Amino acid sequence: MEHTDALRKLWRLALGGEAPKGLKSERWKEMGWQGTSPETDFRAGGYMSLENLVWFAEKEPERFKALSTKANGRRSQFEYPFAVAGVNLTFNLVEMFEVKQEGPTTAAGACFARLIDLDDEAFERAYVLAFETLDREWLSYPGGATYMEFPVVLKATKERLARAMNEAKTLEEVRANLD
Repeated sequence: MEHTDALRKLWRLALGGEAPKGLKSERWKEMGWQGTSPETDFRAGGYMSLENLVWFAEKEPERFKALSTKANGRRSQFEYPFAVAGVNLTFNLVEMFEVKQEGPTTAAGACFARLIDLDDEAFERAYVLAFETLDREWLSYPGGATYMEFPVVLKATKERLARAMNEAKTLEEVRANLD
């Protein structure tokens, strides 16, 4: 799927209706993109980050909606930009799972190698777990974190997920270790 087609699909899944011609719209900001055209926000996560957001919206629509709209539970005064957080999570998971390396050298990388052998969508499922963990970390700050604290929250999320993956053999075990 071409990136413009993927963006149109993400629009339909997240915002409803058809994306505008040329894909420029203020409505992208509702999803947590920084500008009127999300193409400028991909940077580190690349096209894979868009694929992950589309997968999340399509395969886990209730969780996607709850996190993207910040609808559930006590919320922060300052919320993180959902879509940009997704781009950052993709980049961090690729790094943590050592996706671009020959073989795993860390416990998280070894765990991911086991998980992907069991489930072709293990990366995407771990991505959803990472998003839920990021949201919990964000809200764990008194009054919620601020935008300036996003890098610290992202680092804490990555560390928490790495600890949860130690010795886990399934995604269910990873999820249980996160709770």
